[in-house]
Amino acid sequence: MKRKLWTVVVLCLALALVLVACKPAVKEYTLKLYDNDGTTLLHTITVKEGEKPQKPTDPTKDGYTFKGWFITPTNAKEFSFDDVMTKDMSAYAQWARADYQDSRDWVLVGSGVGWTADDAVHFTKVEGKGNVYTLTIDINLGDEFKCTVLNANGILDYNNATGANVGHSLVENGGENFIAGSGLGDSPKNILCGIAGNYTLTLTTDEVNANNKLAWVRNGDVIGSGDVEEAVMTYYIKGEKVTNWKDFVNSGTTMKQSADSKDTYMLEIYLSASDNFMFASQKTENGETTVGSVYVKYVNLDETSKALFTDNYGNICATEGGMYTFTYNSTTSTLSATVDTSYVLPDADYYLDGTFDPEMTDWNGYCFNEKFKLVQDAENPHIYTIEHVHLVADKEFTIQAFKKGSTERGEWGTPSYNGLGNYQFKHVFNAGENFSVVSTSNNNIKILKTSDYKITFNKLANMVTIEDENIPDDACLHGQFSGATGWADADKFVYDEEAKTYTLTKTFAEGDTFGIKILVGNTSVQRAWVGASAVIGEHAGFTTEGNITCTAAGSYTIVVDMSGETPSVTITAAE
Repeated sequence: MKRKLWTVVVLCLALALVLVACKPAVKEYTLKLYDNDGTTLLHTITVKEGEKPQKPTDPTKDGYTFKGWFITPTNAKEFSFDDVMTKDMSAYAQWARADYQDSRDWVLVGSGVGWTADDAVHFTKVEGKGNVYTLTIDINLGDEFKCTVLNANGILDYNNATGANVGHSLVENGGENFIAGSGLGDSPKNILCGIAGNYTLTLTTDEVNANNKLAWVRNGDVIGSGDVEEAVMTYYIKGEKVTNWKDFVNSGTTMKQSADSKDTYMLEIYLSASDNFMFASQKTENGETTVGSVYVKYVNLDETSKALFTDNYGNICATEGGMYTFTYNSTTSTLSATVDTSYVLPDADYYLDGTFDPEMTDWNGYCFNEKFKLVQDAENPHIYTIEHVHLVADKEFTIQAFKKGSTERGEWGTPSYNGLGNYQFKHVFNAGENFSVVSTSNNNIKILKTSDYKITFNKLANMVTIEDENIPDDACLHGQFSGATGWADADKFVYDEEAKTYTLTKTFAEGDTFGIKILVGNTSVQRAWVGASAVIGEHAGFTTEGNITCTAAGSYTIVVDMSGETPSVTITAAE
């Protein structure tokens, strides 16, 4: 009996040991808490898998106020002690100087007020609170804005690489009212208004930009000034395919004001699938037309219409090709849309027609002649071009469209007529000094300068662009420079046709920031943008984070080499 009892005991102990051995070990993770230098370890916390770390007592530092624990030493995002740990992690303390007193001129700039120093709306410093500023302002649906500093030299500081720049990441509890808008490269995103209203913004600042915070209170609906002068607004579409992002204000791209309501505008236009677009505006007042501050984007779409599109960094992206009808209410800033996806643009052949070729009889023999036929682009079938066309001064021309494959016009007014359209001076985007309208009663394109030209027709917007092939492209700096207001075109480069290079020597101030525009010869039309990513080799005195920014004032020579497949930029100290 005793032997059997011992046998049972031994078996139970063995079974217990087996069960213990089979039980999986609990994983543990380590949370290391560092000071903001990234190396000084303040705490080490061990946490079992699936559990939350215990937040320690706030650290102290003489002369500083503890701001919290963040996921990077640069204060990018606050670390959450409410999330369970699934891996080893680190967090970093951030501090604000306790005696810091801000005396800067904080302002708001954006699409609703303007992006230049002259447009900036100033915050008011709250008395008795050295680092708190406030501003009450109407903000409309779709408005984008930032808070920044207007420096003593009249430059907005957010354009500098390390400047004061309060974007969406620093908004407290933005919710649906304020969402992330557009932004250049890695720069902070603009603050985009998702719910219109009259807002009081409270900005709490710090000498470290990442410590700034923007709080808000919605006071109610947009108030308005009550004494706004009557102005005529024009709303027009611009996009990746429909206008190649050009501001082409034409009867085919412009919304028509409703006869029944002065606040309602409509546009019917064909859009290709995946076209990325928005609506911009112009303002005409006292006979002067200026760029409008209203931009209509994805956030302006009503909920039903959003089903037809996707949000592409704030712009509107069409999911299907078709004939779209847009309706915009300027009072509510709401855009609605419908689409007929069964509609297909008619296939067409496009020909130059006119009097420009001395070998041809006036207005006879151009159409259906392969020599004057525009060629359809294989990758962008809405684009047609003809190159090396010799146009003679004082002559004229148009672009004629016919049903694809036609070999004759047919009889006007009968089903046999093959004509689909005639595109004249009103369809030209960049007439410049080389072209004009023939007369008030003749809308054909008059040639003012004899040269060889490349002519491009965009069938979506019915837009004609013309390039003088005998004039090389221009290049100019585009940026913000000491003593100037806002971003603007600046110095032009000197072109070396043999070497295919553009060269500029210029004296830069610290903080000057820029890129390089390549312009269609003798025009202001941008062909390409050459930015910081194109800078190669040594470039001491400049940083290429985001834009090209001067870090050491001096005279430098910039060379843009266009001889390769992609442009390259070198920057050297001037001799």
